[in-house]
Amino acid sequence: MRFITLVLSLSLSLLSAVYAVATPICHIQRYDENDGLTQWHVTQMAQDSQGMMWFSTWNGLCRFDGYEFRGFKGRVGDGSRLATDRMRSVWLCDDGNLGCRVDDDMYLFNLKRYRFEKIGGMQSRGRNATAVKENRPYRHRDGVGNLWTMYYDGRLTYTPRGGKETPYGDGKSLEAARFCLSDKQGNLWVAATSCIYKICFPRQNGNVVRNGNGAEVKTVFVDRDKRYWIATKEDETVRIFDRSNRLVGYLAPDGRIVAGYTKFRCPIYCITQTRDGSIWLGSKPRGLFRLTGCHGMQAYRIDKIGGLGSDNVYDIKEDRWGRLWIATLGGGVCCVENPRAERPVVVKPFSGLRNYPRTLAKKVRMIHLTKDNVMLCATTDGLLVAKLVAGNGVRNMVFHCHTREANRKDALSCSAVMNVAEDYRGRIFVSTESGGVNMIQTGNLTADKLSFRHYDEANGMPTDVALSVVGFSRKMLMVGSDRLVMFNPDNGDYLSFGKNFFQSECRFSEAIPVRLPDGRWLFGLQDGEYYVAPQQLRKSTFVPSIALTGVSVQGVEGSCSVNAMDTLVLASNERSFTLRFAALDYSADVRLSYAFALLDDGDEDDVKWNDIGHNHSATLLDLEPGTYVVLVRSTNADGAWVDNVRRLTIVVTPTFWETTPARVLLLLLLLAFFGSAVYTIIYIRRIKRQRREALDAYLNLLSNGTGGDAYEPAPADTPLRPELTPEDDIMMRRVSAFVDEHLGDAEIGVGDMAAAAAMSRSGLQRKMKQIMGVTPLDFLREARMKRACHLLSSTDVPISDVAYSCGYSDPKYFSRSFKASKGKSPKEWRNGDAEG
Repeated sequence: MRFITLVLSLSLSLLSAVYAVATPICHIQRYDENDGLTQWHVTQMAQDSQGMMWFSTWNGLCRFDGYEFRGFKGRVGDGSRLATDRMRSVWLCDDGNLGCRVDDDMYLFNLKRYRFEKIGGMQSRGRNATAVKENRPYRHRDGVGNLWTMYYDGRLTYTPRGGKETPYGDGKSLEAARFCLSDKQGNLWVAATSCIYKICFPRQNGNVVRNGNGAEVKTVFVDRDKRYWIATKEDETVRIFDRSNRLVGYLAPDGRIVAGYTKFRCPIYCITQTRDGSIWLGSKPRGLFRLTGCHGMQAYRIDKIGGLGSDNVYDIKEDRWGRLWIATLGGGVCCVENPRAERPVVVKPFSGLRNYPRTLAKKVRMIHLTKDNVMLCATTDGLLVAKLVAGNGVRNMVFHCHTREANRKDALSCSAVMNVAEDYRGRIFVSTESGGVNMIQTGNLTADKLSFRHYDEANGMPTDVALSVVGFSRKMLMVGSDRLVMFNPDNGDYLSFGKNFFQSECRFSEAIPVRLPDGRWLFGLQDGEYYVAPQQLRKSTFVPSIALTGVSVQGVEGSCSVNAMDTLVLASNERSFTLRFAALDYSADVRLSYAFALLDDGDEDDVKWNDIGHNHSATLLDLEPGTYVVLVRSTNADGAWVDNVRRLTIVVTPTFWETTPARVLLLLLLLAFFGSAVYTIIYIRRIKRQRREALDAYLNLLSNGTGGDAYEPAPADTPLRPELTPEDDIMMRRVSAFVDEHLGDAEIGVGDMAAAAAMSRSGLQRKMKQIMGVTPLDFLREARMKRACHLLSSTDVPISDVAYSCGYSDPKYFSRSFKASKGKSPKEWRNGDAEG
């Protein structure tokens, strides 16, 4: 057991010596046919001018954009003269195209058209990979000066500047190397016996030190002697390091600092040192401890301080009057009025702090004291603020608790507050559990209401999880769950540092970062610590270029030559397409994020980006005819958006009916249609009017039934209607005369009228319908009604006699017919007004 303890102690000591010489980092990725490589036998490699990787194989050319491999070879009917797809070599030509050797023939792979073109006399020269021989290994220098050597048998070694050559890793070899190529980013590509290797040499930013037992760092503290203390939760240890980063020892439960691995027997959540030199520890769940020094600071006297509202102590702060303020999770904020006394007096909320909120602020995580003696407390229920006062006035302090308000935009974004920090200008920043960081804009911190400015995902921050925030030079540094975010409060610019930056999965703890005596920053992890120098927290200078890798139009795969296009023209029946793209960053160990925008041609002043996350394609549906511009951009490997916007103009060809001539023609057709309709209506109305006039004219030839004429008839040789021919007029006069003469005869019919007109029944029907718009029977009925109206209006003849004289054999039927025609009964017509 003692041996295991000693080994663990030595391991932790070695891990903590972060300045020790470390093995350089490289990431090795293997690709073969299972990853999409068209054929395992790779004969050569080249990188084109934009940055895409090309491999010649015995199954054609193969392109790699960082996401997928795509093969290109001869297809039936494509016009290429390739007799076989066995590529012997590939190289980059001076004109930017690719040269290929297929057996003994030379071809040019045109990157603008993505087609093979046979060219005679081409020599096998150009930029491609270097062959690796037994006596000639390939050497590659990374960004920090290490020299890497790839041997023919697959061995990989590194030689630091001024150091000796050392095998990398566990000494196992890769597959035998045939060709090697250093790309534009400084990655090493190796064409091996049956696969491809991509070897990346990431920038080493700081050091991640795992503690080996998965213990979470709860607090880090630097004392007056420039020693720093690290307390971890699961293993219940407190480690102490000197200013040279050497492990001094472990704090034992009896107060001694011992060299071997020793538990304190309860997790420590906070550490502080008061002006008298005493060190105070807050634990969960054993409360508050006071350490006073003795024996050359190699041992402490430990006193347990009781009387708190809760023994879950999360933070301790000393005010200007020497009082201690204790943050507890469950008992609110307590005040130790006389911390130097043998038995300090504790003033608790509710009983001692009379104005302390009774329903809020029971769970307090952290306390911050300003130079103006304002106390700000991070609680699970909001931000608690109070003005500190001297002496016994502490019991009457006024507290304000600021929480999230649903209907106020400048309120606190989240009530679960994690910590509070100040920047170099004295501005107050509040980190929240899921609402980002809030900056207090109100000048009076003790006001009833505070106004906050938010820094969160809605304003461009990469995450809303803010475990803590600290001032970092003239900026602020926020600790997220798996990343660090440096942001400028004045303009909102930020830098995000994630997995690609750390070169490791980092899950940060709630421990507030601390700057160590040597200038580095220490961040607590869920299973260790992360050390980094301030100058290492810098923006990556690499900006990946965006390549357009393919397009599908109406669901049909199109040409890959879209990457060489500035303009894509869609036919009139092509209104939907999917554009695929890739940011060429072969070193990225994380997936990049993308966004795209669709603009009308020339309208790039107000771009509204559509964030599509890690998806590297955009689908546009049912586009109207016109000219558009598609914009695509990406983040870098650190998650920050970079200036790498790629533009592609899209021209959607209209159908004939969507062109201006077609619209004019359609307008003319509509005008002609409406004109014809109007003309037809007018014509029909005119014909109806003429027929009605003809009807009235020939009805007027009839006598009134009393032996006289209603009107003086026109001469027989003068047509009553100028539109009629003399023959039609004579025919109508005959009909009118016959009707007038036999109107009182109930037995006359169409045959009688046709005989009088010397015509057939059908001929008479057709002619009268043409001239007057009525049938012979209609004309007879109108004539009878006309005479009946006259007799009813001008005589006192009985209605039955009127019926008989007008050709009706039944007076009741006459009355019904008269009312149907005139809307009044014969009696009403006679007794009332005869209008209509």
